[in-house]
Amino acid sequence: MTPAVLIVSATPYRSNRAAGIRLLHEVDALTLSGYAVELLLPPLGDPIYSSARQVHFPPRFPLLRGLPARRLSVRRAWYALTLLHKALRLALQRHYTLVLGIAEGSLAACLVAWFCRIPLIYEHPPRRPLGPLKRWIARRADLLLSPSRDIIPKARAIGLGSRVSYLPDIPSAIQPPSPAQVARAQSIWAGGHEKQPVIVIVGTRRDFPFGTLPEAIKQLYQIRPDIQYVFIGGTTRQIATLRRRLCQDTPELPARFSGCLQPESLSIALAASTFCILHLPPAEEVPMRLLDAYLASAPVLALGSGEEVALPGVRRCLDEPSEWVRAMVDLVDDGEGRARLAREGRGALGPERTPGGFAAGVATCCGFVLELHNRGKVGMR
Repeated sequence: MTPAVLIVSATPYRSNRAAGIRLLHEVDALTLSGYAVELLLPPLGDPIYSSARQVHFPPRFPLLRGLPARRLSVRRAWYALTLLHKALRLALQRHYTLVLGIAEGSLAACLVAWFCRIPLIYEHPPRRPLGPLKRWIARRADLLLSPSRDIIPKARAIGLGSRVSYLPDIPSAIQPPSPAQVARAQSIWAGGHEKQPVIVIVGTRRDFPFGTLPEAIKQLYQIRPDIQYVFIGGTTRQIATLRRRLCQDTPELPARFSGCLQPESLSIALAASTFCILHLPPAEEVPMRLLDAYLASAPVLALGSGEEVALPGVRRCLDEPSEWVRAMVDLVDDGEGRARLAREGRGALGPERTPGGFAAGVATCCGFVLELHNRGKVGMR
């Protein structure tokens, strides 16, 4: 009989966000390791296409289109209770070998694992504090998992010992784009001008656009009108605001707005660029969008203050229009510098940052938890 794993997440699935992409990577890794995977998600978000055997949803809250940003709300409490009820029913019916609770879904996973005596893996998201409730769950889990290295000292501080593991993210795209795909994107952007430079700016909902970059782009247009700009990410309102800022004084500025892209399309855009501009958090962890740039061999220019940890393949720039302009001109004109950054980025993708390495890490974690469970050495239930 094929061992079955239930993954519980309280976050609606989004196909172009890091959390949703990592979820699919985990499903594929578990399937490759011989597990039958079932998902339990809120009935919101994008349609999900994965190798999971089945996707389950709790009842939908009437007239609800999304979850509120605040943690404490009636709608979030509703989904927490319905998620727990659905998870418990599934666990009693299907006899899972393992339960994986992700972020806010870990509470329902923890209670179900305790009630049904199933091994539990708790995945803690990066750059979030390990608060009292999360510490309580972590102590009762058989393994605490995270894509962030800083989870290890936090876990050992609460007495988890060896029951903690660091499993880094991998690029959202499985493989780099083909030369034909890159050439087609370049020809579309350049409009027949083969050597026309293209700068791709990748933002998120929280940092679109970054700082004084729009003013710097308008200044650069006066100096180098041959440069094309492609903006990726942002909401519809953010894109409209940015378009007004850029075109108010420079209506002829050659800018494209692609919105949010799927992993394969993003990889093609990065590979087709002269270089890309990313917003990188000050933490030491490498975000998925930077891994995508590494995979696409795209040089990276990022906002910095001089106090960040140095990252391979990345040039930092102060948030001043003149600094942005100087950095962008330098990278456009310095082919050797771009090649050096691209080599550094490709070299940073070690074996653990590949789909095979990720699958091996997932299999090791599951094997460790099942061995502890079989020996009777489980979390503090």
